[in-house]
Amino acid sequence: MKSFKRLILFSILFFTIFSFDAVAQVRITTELSDSKMIKEILENTDMNVTNNTPDNMMRMRGLYNPKANSANLQSKFVKLAENWKNKHLNLDLVKVKGAIRYEILGTKFYVLMGVLIYNAMDWDEILLLIDKSNGGLLDIANPQDVFTFKTENRNRYYQFDDRQQELYRYFQREWGIPDQVQLKKIYAVKTAKEIVRLVNANKKDSLYQLIAYNRKDNPKRKYLEETLSPSDAKDKAYVDKVFQLFQEKFSDPSCVGIEGETTFDEKLNTVSFNIKCNVTKKEIPVSFVIRNGYLWYFE
Repeated sequence: MKSFKRLILFSILFFTIFSFDAVAQVRITTELSDSKMIKEILENTDMNVTNNTPDNMMRMRGLYNPKANSANLQSKFVKLAENWKNKHLNLDLVKVKGAIRYEILGTKFYVLMGVLIYNAMDWDEILLLIDKSNGGLLDIANPQDVFTFKTENRNRYYQFDDRQQELYRYFQREWGIPDQVQLKKIYAVKTAKEIVRLVNANKKDSLYQLIAYNRKDNPKRKYLEETLSPSDAKDKAYVDKVFQLFQEKFSDPSCVGIEGETTFDEKLNTVSFNIKCNVTKKEIPVSFVIRNGYLWYFE
């Protein structure tokens, strides 16, 4: 019986670890500023341990942010240095693979998950809160576990890649992060109303900046990561299609409201629902993708 239980536990652990290795690499960004932040934390931690100055972490260039709680952040840096020293780590053993960025609506922050390589495996070891305005570090989640590389903590953060609200909760209380579900709906309706306003005003050329590129036919363009271009024939045809979809359906932006159920795809960071005009009673389905604090229509 004990052997059977051990087999089950091993199977669950293997599946969790394999899922992280197989899937995380798809989401890892090569954004230089994100990877640089993680790399700088590693390099400065190693330097301070080597020089036996674990209390000197705040001098790290590019990491200090005047909005941060200096004393709190300093104590967390000290803990990182302790863990690094106790694990006998160095920059040959630990490498930066990249980072995954999670935008937070209604704030000037974003969450950054650092993905490290240790013992030939990927580890989601670091979760940070970053200031959008200057890229400075504001906070570190679970500093007691950073650089410990405990198997039970592996996939701790990445398991919530499709439930990002769970990642925000690590910083929610101290930094007042608002409920993202409600904000997504509010922002999506606001974008829908702006599209209605532009369509009713016959300003088709202004729609390009509100519609995401939703095809996969051009390797030089990023799916759902950029808006449409008026110089692209397919983009122009799609804007025409969206224009016709909204045309003569809504008497005024103020009449637009959500009808029925709202669905969220945390993986793609999208929100979908039907919008209805309370005057014409006409209704259409819409979906919006959230990118860099903006919501773009994509289908």
